[in-house]
Amino acid sequence: MDYYFDCAYAGEDPNFKTIPAGYINKTVCGCGLTSVAIESDEDTIIAVPNVSLVMNKLTQYNHFNKLEEDVEETFEARERFSGVILGVYAGVDVKMIYKYIDEVKKAGTPIKLIVTYDSLSKCEKFLDDCHLIIDESDKLISYMAMKVSSKRADQPMDVVTKLFKIAEKYRDTVSFISATPIDVSYLEPWVAELNQITLHWRHSNKLTPITMKRDYPFNALEEEIIRPLKKNGEIELGGCKITKVIVFINSVDSIVKIARECELSRDEVAILCGDSSRNSFKIRGYKTIDNPKKLPKYTFLTSSGFQGIDLIDKEAINVIVSYTGKHYQMVDLNTDLIQATSRQRDRSNPNFDKFIYIYDQSCFAEKTE
Repeated sequence: MDYYFDCAYAGEDPNFKTIPAGYINKTVCGCGLTSVAIESDEDTIIAVPNVSLVMNKLTQYNHFNKLEEDVEETFEARERFSGVILGVYAGVDVKMIYKYIDEVKKAGTPIKLIVTYDSLSKCEKFLDDCHLIIDESDKLISYMAMKVSSKRADQPMDVVTKLFKIAEKYRDTVSFISATPIDVSYLEPWVAELNQITLHWRHSNKLTPITMKRDYPFNALEEEIIRPLKKNGEIELGGCKITKVIVFINSVDSIVKIARECELSRDEVAILCGDSSRNSFKIRGYKTIDNPKKLPKYTFLTSSGFQGIDLIDKEAINVIVSYTGKHYQMVDLNTDLIQATSRQRDRSNPNFDKFIYIYDQSCFAEKTE
């Protein structure tokens, strides 16, 4: 099944008001499909990979400490959705969900729950009345190794297995969404029986890479971008004026090492990485991204930030660093690169359609610009 859009965002199509059930390849990132799910009149539960993505959406939609006169604190999304979203993750219990549902029913607004994969079981009892949407579904394979959700030794079940069991129960109405979907042959057999849906866009953007092939990509990032930017306030690279960077490196240790070696102050750095106590310890003292419209000079993200996060900045350019020496630090051109370069949402940014790619080439040698 194919859908064709003559617009940049799904929400601009008057005929596309809800997310269809099925396995959906949206083909491009940032096309506004999650926004359609949130802004529809349908009671909806959206499952996402991590807490960072939950908070990113809550910041844009919920009216937390909103100051009408403060333009910087106003998100367009808030003007399109008058309801309230509840984020469900560790620490949010079922009683809180019941309280929220009572409140939105009294207000006459739809139920909108954004839940992390490992907290979906808390919402299972509400799925008879809500549309289940599994966002960024390509992460399901890599998340198979997530922590065991059951503490009973005789019933070990990883988070993703449990998610699939819940989704199968609602297979007639569930929606899987990704811009870089996994081939269904790698998933549960019943997923292949769902409607296979592809979205086509006539108004998509083609990005231009500024490529930097280097033997030591991390050193190149430090010496050719971070240090000169810190010293001079701005740099010229590939015809672009650069004053702020959003750097994608899939290694928390490398991010912290670079920040320390370049003597970046903690006020000018933000780090977004996976939700774990180990990572929290490593990045202690550094800020996270609490407002996607107010990024510091140096924003660093690991693969947990590659997908779904909206970053709205008028200056920053994306920098993707791929190192083949360790498999987890190598950027996959068909998934990670597409996801990372699509995080920037501000089309007024002069570097919106460009990105810097630093790599030590090996298996990618035959790829053209």
